[in-house]
Amino acid sequence: MAEPRYTVTVYVAAPGTPLLNSGGTSAAGHLYYVTSNGQSTDSYGFAPKEHGASSGPGKRFDGDNKDYQNPLYARTMEISADQYNKLNSFGKEPDKLGFDMKYDGLSNSCIDYTWAALNQAGIHSSNAKGKENVTFEGAIKPASNVSDIKSIHAPYPNSELNKEVNNPMPKRTMLQWLVTENEAPNINQLSPACQAHFDNCEAKTRELYASNGFDYDKQNGETCTLGVAKLAADKKIMPIEFIGSNDGTISIGNRAANGVPNYASAPSPQIMSTSREEAVTSTLAAVAPAQTVAVAELTQNLNQNKGRSIG
Repeated sequence: MAEPRYTVTVYVAAPGTPLLNSGGTSAAGHLYYVTSNGQSTDSYGFAPKEHGASSGPGKRFDGDNKDYQNPLYARTMEISADQYNKLNSFGKEPDKLGFDMKYDGLSNSCIDYTWAALNQAGIHSSNAKGKENVTFEGAIKPASNVSDIKSIHAPYPNSELNKEVNNPMPKRTMLQWLVTENEAPNINQLSPACQAHFDNCEAKTRELYASNGFDYDKQNGETCTLGVAKLAADKKIMPIEFIGSNDGTISIGNRAANGVPNYASAPSPQIMSTSREEAVTSTLAAVAPAQTVAVAELTQNLNQNKGRSIG
């Protein structure tokens, strides 16, 4: 009878990843890992007990491998029996090995859990010179961990069990795009009204691009959407009903309750230089003022926790 062989697969799910069992899509992305002995598999992930909470009691989840569909990246590595046992022991009872079961989106999340398990088993990320970082806790955003996972020295570098799987970035709402592209934490927890505003601005920006014969792309289209969102929020033109451009100026408008049109405009360079933080802050101030202070506090906390995680 052949000796058993063992593997670990580390998964990175981006915001927008479809969820088969939970329904909907992943708001902020996720990291988790799966061990196998060739006969059976075990899935290990960490998240708050209360779905959507940014902090509070945490819980180990054992069905992530069946829930997250076509995650952005996965790396499988053959490992030793000792590493397999250590990964399973940590995954099942992380608190007994020093892991804090209180979830915190900034400092103790799915990213910290996954890297803590890997480190426990002697599986570490490495820097550009190939030196292993035995205390690495993870990149700030789930999708940003791909390069770190790629940097791991495979325990059995010539094993045919080693493999990588890359999937396209999933379709994302504007706010999920912000989570992927920006370091501001908990942006996915903004109100539905904020989401509706970004969706409206994206739809109108797409109309503007189409009417001028341009393709709506990540480099320019989504950047323009941010500027339009800020202008509309600052001028209280929500939702946008009309949009146009002329002589280097972008104009937006809608019809007020009394039937009188409201208009606002801004130079195209100003629109195209709007940052993600500016667009979100203006939207919050217009739609959900109470959240503006919370986002500012979270951003301040983030700046004090560079290198920590939010997943």
